[in-house]
Amino acid sequence: MQFLKAAIALAFALRTSGVYAQDKAVFAHFIPQVGNVQSFQESDWAQNIQLAQQAGIDGFALNIGGENIDTSTYTQPQLDNAYNAAQGTGFKLFISFDYAANPSFDIPTVSGLINTYKGKDAQYDYGTRPMASTFEGPGNAGDWSTIKSNTGAFFCPDYTSEKGQASYFANADCALSWDVWPVGANGTAAPTQSFEPSISVLTCSTDMTDSIDTAWQSFLGSKPYMMGISPWFYSNLPSLGKTWTWRGKELFNERWQAAQQLQPQLVEIITWNDFGESHYIGPLNAAEEYPGSSAWVDGMPHDAYRLLLPAYIAAYKGTNGSSTHYAEDLVYAHKINPAANQGDCSAGDVVGNAPYQAPVSAAAVSTDAIDVYLLVNSPADLSVSIGGGAAQPVGTANVAGVNYFSVPTNGATGAVAYTVTRNGDAIMSFTGATISGDCSAAGGQINFNAITGSYSESGASSRK
Repeated sequence: MQFLKAAIALAFALRTSGVYAQDKAVFAHFIPQVGNVQSFQESDWAQNIQLAQQAGIDGFALNIGGENIDTSTYTQPQLDNAYNAAQGTGFKLFISFDYAANPSFDIPTVSGLINTYKGKDAQYDYGTRPMASTFEGPGNAGDWSTIKSNTGAFFCPDYTSEKGQASYFANADCALSWDVWPVGANGTAAPTQSFEPSISVLTCSTDMTDSIDTAWQSFLGSKPYMMGISPWFYSNLPSLGKTWTWRGKELFNERWQAAQQLQPQLVEIITWNDFGESHYIGPLNAAEEYPGSSAWVDGMPHDAYRLLLPAYIAAYKGTNGSSTHYAEDLVYAHKINPAANQGDCSAGDVVGNAPYQAPVSAAAVSTDAIDVYLLVNSPADLSVSIGGGAAQPVGTANVAGVNYFSVPTNGATGAVAYTVTRNGDAIMSFTGATISGDCSAAGGQINFNAITGSYSESGASSRK
């Protein structure tokens, strides 16, 4: 009996201190602001939730904010729709307050929204406490002592701009990092990634490393770490001063491999539907696109990334095993235009790296290569040809699960054909998207976004 009492007391202490043993969970950041999907019906939320669950995602972080937000008529109806659609499905939700979009979030508004949804079936709880997060907002960090007192929230902010500054994290039970894109010119060694108080001095290597993640874990100690994972980044919105790209080659694979190795308590995919920054994995929806982004988003689906998630997530959670059988798929991702200026194709004002990161030419960051992900159960060989040329051997997929290959295009254009063989017999053979040196349809602007597509062992091909 004394042992039982001690065990109960320890469990209670761990829960109330925020150090709570809990199953790992993977979320996708639903952005732009929930209010921007004001035309959504509950059925639209249900469809997105179903797609996310099929990919093994446990829930959405619901980003809310925006100028002149009216939570009662603009955002709250969509939060209601989301929570109602998720009820009874096992899919979980929590609110992410976007202070960058709405710096005027005050204590009563934030507390009221958390309290409204914290008892819902679909609310994600860390331990027994409702999760709440932010996109930035370190200037309001002091508010969260009162907000937590008002709501009992488990607070996991993204204060990436002030990482390493303990004073901003005094009220945090957890932290989310948006340091998910590499900085530096392609093929040129850049300074190693550093954990500094200001994002303005952040540097990292050409390929994404996990050094920033290990720094976060060390900084947080026993507190949970929510690791960000993103597949891509490109934006060309001069009105917002956002005209840059970061290197996307191999990024999705690198981040999932890091998650498997570092075992963060939580993962957040950045994002489900931010079309303006090209890091969406959800279905294309013109109604959700930021004005002006259609030039590089339309006809550029990223759905195929989701085919990889069940295997990646199972490896991260440790739920895969020797008896796991995968539906064999090939997934590709690449740009449709070479990165270098040629003919009537130009990068325009787009550069590589953000303005605070010593920008270089976009071509120096953006690699002309095809990311190929081969999901197999037993060894298989991959070959690729471009523009009708002879098929070139790429390599052998030896791992049961996701195998990644980078295929340089070397300036070649034309349709890309893929062949996968096993023991000399073709098990997949199909033609994917085309790489083109003609940018006239986009006014001469190189599209630095990725297009994805897939082919399954059943013979189904999809440019998604």
